[in-house]
Amino acid sequence: MGGLGRLSFSLYLTHFPIMFTIGIALFLQLEAWLGYMPAALIASQTSIGISLLVAIHFERYIDRPSLRLSHKVGGHMTMPADLPAQQAA
Repeated sequence: MGGLGRLSFSLYLTHFPIMFTIGIALFLQLEAWLGYMPAALIASQTSIGISLLVAIHFERYIDRPSLRLSHKVGGHMTMPADLPAQQAA
């Protein structure tokens, strides 16, 4: 899987809180000095960069270990052999 594909879930989880905290706070600070459009561009670009950095760390230290653990736990769980196919679905 590609780099952004691997990060997509982590980015999905982290971008919203970052944009609505850091992004808005930065925009509000810059808008008074620079005007609406420059402040919006700087705040959005900064939020995107921070979101990517956080998503990289989130994927590495939270998502990846969680998936490993789920595979270990899920690998020990099996369907009983005598369970009819209709009940398994």
